[in-house]
Amino acid sequence: MQAQVSILLDLRREKGEALYPLKLRVYYRGRAVLHPTVYDLSKIDYDKLEAKRVSYSLSEIREKIYDIEFKAKVATKEIVPFDPEKFYETFIRGNVYFRNRNKPAKWSGAQKDPNDVPEEWKRKFAIFKELQSGLDQISAVYLVIIRSLLYQARVGTADSYQSSYNSLKAFRGNVRVSDITPQF
Repeated sequence: MQAQVSILLDLRREKGEALYPLKLRVYYRGRAVLHPTVYDLSKIDYDKLEAKRVSYSLSEIREKIYDIEFKAKVATKEIVPFDPEKFYETFIRGNVYFRNRNKPAKWSGAQKDPNDVPEEWKRKFAIFKELQSGLDQISAVYLVIIRSLLYQARVGTADSYQSSYNSLKAFRGNVRVSDITPQF
């Protein structure tokens, strides 16, 4: 399994004047680590990054973060087998586009709390807002799949799973997985 990398706006901590840090997220085997870049953006500017026409300064930042993401993907492919500490040493440490720490970021485990997801995911995917009743319900299965897809930056596929879940829920509600049979 190859490590997945993506750039995200970390909305957990405001740095002042409504600015948030841009971070490189490296996801591998159910674990993720965030490496802070030197860029801070407002939520509005971050949303504008995908637009065709943006200001010159925002255009420069967009080019740099796309370049960082591309080079990070190349670096993860070159490390076989992938090792997060080696990635930090070879790509992050000394890189002028990252805020370097004295020691590497701790490689965190998968999300322990199901509600511990970025706010933008909670707004877009209704399944994160639902109260989870049991592990044998279809919502629990869909929740795990959707969270995994989002950490892999596969938002379109996660959106398809959310639609599939909505259809099943509208059809019969949040049924148990064992209730899904060929007759169902």
